[in-house]
Amino acid sequence: MEKLNYSKACIHGRFQPFHNEHLKYFMQAFEKYNYLYIGITKPDISNISETDFLDKMYRDDPENNIFSYEQRCKIIQSSLVESGINKDRFSFLPFDIDQIENITLSKDIICVSNIVEIWNEHKLNKLRNAGYQIDILYKDLLINKMSSTTIRKLIRENDESWKQYVPSGAISIIEDILKIQK
Repeated sequence: MEKLNYSKACIHGRFQPFHNEHLKYFMQAFEKYNYLYIGITKPDISNISETDFLDKMYRDDPENNIFSYEQRCKIIQSSLVESGINKDRFSFLPFDIDQIENITLSKDIICVSNIVEIWNEHKLNKLRNAGYQIDILYKDLLINKMSSTTIRKLIRENDESWKQYVPSGAISIIEDILKIQK
């Protein structure tokens, strides 16, 4: 993969929860960039902003936003560190894509993404229209991919198989959070 001249980029997503496909996406970005700002969308799950993309209205449902901003940061950090990424190579920031005017990321930081569904194209257009540069790591519109929706369903059904879909560094943290939430 070609290394760009840019040393920093921003990777973003809702990560409800962070899973192995997300980790793959992050590792590709770390191959290309020295430092990543990790933008967490839907950062305030107690006051969720409304999605302007009709196919993704479920993103606004509290049942689909079970982990707080802080919990998602902890899950992601543990997963990255366990995967060999040093903590000095990333930091977190709220990244409310539905209230893009409130994003504090400098416009000179490239926003990194992948395109695995139409929603990704929609949010990238929003970022471009707001003045951000975009770097698409890969495009692969998959029909039957593992998703956070499936993992949340398995968790709600007390099906332990959800663990195979998340990085090992995330499992104990997610289990601890779920115990507290019960």
